[in-house]
Amino acid sequence: MVQRRMFSKQITDMDTFLDMPATAQNLYFHLNMHADDDGFLGNVKTIRRMVGASEDDQKLLIAKQFLIMFPDGVVVIRDWHIHNYIQKDRYHQTIFTEDKKLLQLDSSKRYQILSNLSGNKMDTECIQNGYKKENQNFNEISKSQRGERVKRLDTVRIHDVYKMDTQDRGRLEEELGKDRLEEEDEEHHQFSSPSESINHFIATHQISFSKYQLQQINEFKTTTE
Repeated sequence: MVQRRMFSKQITDMDTFLDMPATAQNLYFHLNMHADDDGFLGNVKTIRRMVGASEDDQKLLIAKQFLIMFPDGVVVIRDWHIHNYIQKDRYHQTIFTEDKKLLQLDSSKRYQILSNLSGNKMDTECIQNGYKKENQNFNEISKSQRGERVKRLDTVRIHDVYKMDTQDRGRLEEELGKDRLEEEDEEHHQFSSPSESINHFIATHQISFSKYQLQQINEFKTTTE
């Protein structure tokens, strides 16, 4: 890969470029310096940390159309061929060939997504905002984890929530909500024994228990009868 890179004032003197924060401009220069001979990079996060830039700087470069980001996290310098001309005997093709197939040079030698040129029904928005899919997946995982946490707390309540000390009850109130505990206190008073209360709780809550958990519940019911 060629070690020298060039920059065109045609791009870096634009108001759109100069209006960006210095950190975003600095990130752009460093990304150009580390890109391969086709203008692609697969280590944007590493370079961003190395130069002290933020994710917002990267998003700004994408929003201003100085970068194109793919769903796999690969980034390409959109004006790469305006900045650089590499002789054929020194040129090494990018390893990100699948991403390159989604692009084409327009008459100004700027990378364009194929659908913007030929009208193909490609998910253009997905390519430009690949990082959004990562955030969406992360949020879905987080929701699943929160659901599992609630289930674990529901299981804990079976072990006599009504007799726990003040400190434990206060902590559980923060997790489940005070109103929810008060409702269950009222339900508890409707039964003559903790065993009946537990049976009612299991019947009205859709919770799956392991064999070991069921054994613990039965032992607890035996000691309270």
